Amino acid sequence: MTHTRIDKVLIVDDNEVFSHSVERHLKREGFEVFATHDANTAKSMVLAAESDGQPFDLVLVEFFMTNMQGVDLVRWLHLYFPVVSVLMVSGFGNIDLMNKVIRPDIDASLKKPVLPMQIMLTIKMIAVKRQHAVMTGTLPQQGTMGIDRHF
Repeated sequence: MTHTRIDKVLIVDDNEVFSHSVERHLKREGFEVFATHDANTAKSMVLAAESDGQPFDLVLVEFFMTNMQGVDLVRWLHLYFPVVSVLMVSGFGNIDLMNKVIRPDIDASLKKPVLPMQIMLTIKMIAVKRQHAVMTGTLPQQGTMGIDRHF
């Protein structure tokens, strides 16, 4: 059976204050939460979670980060882990540009500053979309394990 709930979340944001705040809030709401401040570490964490048989359900990622743009991480996730939902946030630029650049590789986007309640409502909306995709048979399959998914 395909997992439709969102229980395990990875936060990828180089703003430590933001990521820590979101992490605390999501943990209080009952999510299993992990955080990192760069996209390369996020890739390693996604690969490790997948190989352990406990993949992430959702990755919350900042659009602009040092080392690697969030866009690059999102495209990598979409290519190799399409079943992982993506919530993109950004404190720079406008959300319309973000949506044009990265849509359809993300499930939702929010502009910072964002309230924890907005994040919760968006995660609930993504969970409903996941459930609908399973019911209609449109949930994508995970990428092929034989492909080099490293960076």
